[in-house]
Amino acid sequence: MKNIPESLLSTSALLTESFPNGITQDEYKALIFILYEHMSDRNLSEVLSFFVDKDKIVISNDIPKHCTGQGLQLEMIKNVQENLNRHGFQEWIDED
Repeated sequence: MKNIPESLLSTSALLTESFPNGITQDEYKALIFILYEHMSDRNLSEVLSFFVDKDKIVISNDIPKHCTGQGLQLEMIKNVQENLNRHGFQEWIDED
């Protein structure tokens, strides 16, 4: 198991609680879109690498493709956002 940096523990906890059964490819894309404005590319790629079967470099390359939401289904974005909200997304945002 990879060691999660202390600075990403609350993000990791949010994702663990929000997606206890793992993150699908569509959820992954929606998460990039939703989390992008709140995290650096480096931190976003690092934390997602703990939850999806992709290397940080691959995730870093995916970020520009998905951060605009282009090509994503609005229903998926809405579902992921609601799931995050139920598990403390606003509190996570307010931590900073």
